[in-house]
Amino acid sequence: MLLEGIASLIHEVCPAITITVIEGGGVLNHALVGSGQLQMAILNPPMTVAALAGRSPFDRAYPDLRVCVANLTTNYLQCMVERACPVHTLQEWLQGRMPLRVPVDRVGTVDRMVFELTLQHFGVSAVDVEHWGSRLVPAANYD
Repeated sequence: MLLEGIASLIHEVCPAITITVIEGGGVLNHALVGSGQLQMAILNPPMTVAALAGRSPFDRAYPDLRVCVANLTTNYLQCMVERACPVHTLQEWLQGRMPLRVPVDRVGTVDRMVFELTLQHFGVSAVDVEHWGSRLVPAANYD
């Protein structure tokens, strides 16, 4: 959505430039630009650092990435449960191994990466929480 707005503004100022926008993701975009499949994309700064170095979630380095506009944001993971749920903290859920249905973003998005890094901080993985009965329900889109 953001890149569509930028593309429209650029075309308005310089009609000779047309930018075709395709759906991507904060992780996937790095690999697509870094491998030359796309000329530009919106990139998430922490993922750009990981892509340049070839650190997880990337299986190789993408040293040719260039940043022209930086979006220096902090990612927040907000956790909420219905009032009747006996869980009061994320740590309590993970240590108690309580089986919950948890909506998560799609694999390959920055939000999913933040979720998995949070689990990793507590010494568990997405596979672990599913083994004890929780179900990670992937979102189809940001809506």
